[in-house]
Amino acid sequence: MNKKGFTLVEMLAVVTLISLLTVGTYYGLIRLKDNADKKNEGNIKAAILTGAKAYFSDNIGINTVSVSELKNKGYVDLSSKDDSKYNYSSLIVEKSYCDGTVKTKIWFNIENTEYNDCSCEVSISEASKESKTGVCTVEKTNNDTDGEVNDSEILIDTELHDSSDR
Repeated sequence: MNKKGFTLVEMLAVVTLISLLTVGTYYGLIRLKDNADKKNEGNIKAAILTGAKAYFSDNIGINTVSVSELKNKGYVDLSSKDDSKYNYSSLIVEKSYCDGTVKTKIWFNIENTEYNDCSCEVSISEASKESKTGVCTVEKTNNDTDGEVNDSEILIDTELHDSSDR
């Protein structure tokens, strides 16, 4: 007897294998997109800080500026897609002095997290380095290395530009 074709079990095995490959690829692409979105958001934050630094250099005596003004005056180039996704246009960027120095820092606050231009010195021994876009993230803590309780800022993330990421 000459059999031609595939059995039902063989067909089910092929369909199952193709389904598993499709699901794996789908979730891999979702993870890839999420990573790209996080990198893009970090790059936008770095661009805002860089644009604000240039704006404050050009406009001495001004200590606050909105991202929409930075965008309108050409200091920051945000696409309308990025602007609507992250809603940074209403964000206010501020210039202040580092504690006890004449150095300035440019910073803004999103959801109780401060993002700044890394210009103030912070203990690097307490820092964890995670990504690379030019933004320092600072949070408050109550512990000091000598055991005394005080409010101090520690660096929890330093992002630096890396040309190999582009």
